[in-house]
Amino acid sequence: MKTTAQRLNEALDIPACTVVMTGTQAITTSIDTDVSWSGVDGINWTDANGNPMWSAVNPTRITIRKDGIYRIGFELHYAVTDVDGKRVASLTRNNTGVPTNTATKAFDSSRFNTLNDPSPLGSHRETPLNVGDILRLSTWQNSGSTQNVIGNTIEGMSFMYAVWDRPLIS
Repeated sequence: MKTTAQRLNEALDIPACTVVMTGTQAITTSIDTDVSWSGVDGINWTDANGNPMWSAVNPTRITIRKDGIYRIGFELHYAVTDVDGKRVASLTRNNTGVPTNTATKAFDSSRFNTLNDPSPLGSHRETPLNVGDILRLSTWQNSGSTQNVIGNTIEGMSFMYAVWDRPLIS
């Protein structure tokens, strides 16, 4: 059965997708790693050709299916561990997910998360996107050992989203 939000979204034809992590993902020290999402939370808009914005075939990305100005954002939770180091997350557009080219960054997390800080990494903004653009979230940490990103914590759930807001104006 569809939720009220899903029915409203379909009726208004507004592209939207929120992906979530339900498990744990190990992040190796000092290596940028794409976050792999477990599924969608609510809406996963599909274009007229039947192409969804998120698919388990490519679980690290949201694909934009309609030109426009989008509200995009994420929240990412690392497990609290007694190790030194920093953690950061970067949302990229049309990149491998590893933010090696600064031109592909949509934005970085608002700050670094450090030793035993349970605060999530995250940020939100509006940006123009085009059909075929691919959004990925990558994360990096330099603790000296593998650390876990947690999908569902007492502080909240790890997620990434893209919601169409309005058309592009030329």
